[in-house]
Amino acid sequence: MRTAVVILNWNTENFLRDFLPGLIHSVSRVDGAEVVVADNASTDGSMDVMQNMFPDIQVIRFEKNLGFTGGYNEAFRILSEEQQKQQKQQKLQTQQKPLIHQKPLSVISTPNHTGKTTCTHETQTTNCKSEAKTGSPEYFLLINSDIEVRNGWLEPLIEWMDTHPECGACAPKLHSWHQKEMFEYAGAAGGYIDKYGYPFCRGRIMSDIEEDRGQYDTPTEVLWATGACLLVRSSVYAALGGLDNRFFAHMEEIDLCWRMKLEGYTVNIVPSSCVWHVGGGTLPSSSPMKLFLNYRNNLLMLSNNLAKTFAVEALNASVLHESGVGTPVLAETSGKYRTNGKDKPNVRNSTPYKDILIEAAYQGIRKANRRILARMILDGMSAAVYIITFRWNSMMAVAKAHKQYRKMRRHTDAAVIAEYLGRVTTNKSQCPGSEKNNIKGKPHIIKPVIKGIYPKWIILQSLIRKNKLPEIIRNWEMNI
Repeated sequence: MRTAVVILNWNTENFLRDFLPGLIHSVSRVDGAEVVVADNASTDGSMDVMQNMFPDIQVIRFEKNLGFTGGYNEAFRILSEEQQKQQKQQKLQTQQKPLIHQKPLSVISTPNHTGKTTCTHETQTTNCKSEAKTGSPEYFLLINSDIEVRNGWLEPLIEWMDTHPECGACAPKLHSWHQKEMFEYAGAAGGYIDKYGYPFCRGRIMSDIEEDRGQYDTPTEVLWATGACLLVRSSVYAALGGLDNRFFAHMEEIDLCWRMKLEGYTVNIVPSSCVWHVGGGTLPSSSPMKLFLNYRNNLLMLSNNLAKTFAVEALNASVLHESGVGTPVLAETSGKYRTNGKDKPNVRNSTPYKDILIEAAYQGIRKANRRILARMILDGMSAAVYIITFRWNSMMAVAKAHKQYRKMRRHTDAAVIAEYLGRVTTNKSQCPGSEKNNIKGKPHIIKPVIKGIYPKWIILQSLIRKNKLPEIIRNWEMNI
């Protein structure tokens, strides 16, 4: 299996019945691609549907609901181990006798009382040709059960990944299943975030959704693409540790895409591929639980990525200044670095450039902390609106989200960020005039530079520039 197309199901038997046949047919036309259904302990008839209607499709069953993050992480781990095991068996069989291939019909994975995962397998014997590839599937495709596809949707995504090794993930355009020519809320044509972390899409800003008139038909690098249908490079996914299990569900794909970009990979929309999304298949938009997850996970996402993003910006600005371009941003002192207005002793045996990395890391952390605090204040304003409008459950969801965020957030270590900055440093200059201003032992430009953070508050912009905002965003996109 080269491409694993994985549906993570939870109580969506009707969607499986309606949309899985089309998915199976379209995927069967692609060499090396197979459909797998992972089930998060559904209590409806989902597994009866799989057994009666789709007995040849591999199924992974969990004893409890692991969420979107845990479900996909565990499913991909099992599939990788399965393929590695099969390939070892094939190698042994090839050395001994004509190949007999054990093809799994289902894989049942259940956490036991110790918290570990156990698996049982049902297999059938078929004749097949030996595969030359080794290791995990090359690509994983995350796809919701409420997605309708048509023939030819998967090939452009795989082709894009094959021809763009720098791409960590790509996605099709996402249309509404209810209104076929309209973009769909969850992902439209890829997305960005504003300065406070509010996500929005090309084709969907807040609740205003555009008709697809071909305005986003050019392949484009974005900050994030929806997890409703997302093709990821398995090696990158594994290197990043997969989805952050703390999220459980909602905004986890934005966090993953952002982390990919911080490592220098791109996230792209491939508009020659299009799928249709029903939406709201798991949690309705009015659900307090969904509101809670969105508020909490947005803060976790900012905590994961903002400090590194701002540190890269600070280091770029400092290096450009020393190259004769731009203005200084880092406050350097002799043998010391400055943080929160106080001088701290230099790291022992560190070089001057290491001091610059540390200072950039501290500046990134300080700026990230200020931005997250601003976001939490805006959340508090939302909670006040919920109180005024007597939406008590929504107000409680915000309060609970902030409380859990404080418990779940991870300490941001300046030394870790400085190490990251050193790792992603490149000595290849990309700035004007740098050929004449080489700084020995220091880079001229740092990569990656994270593009796709809109410098204004998108909610306010949507109120005052509602009709013109899509065009404003497209113009901004062309200049980033």
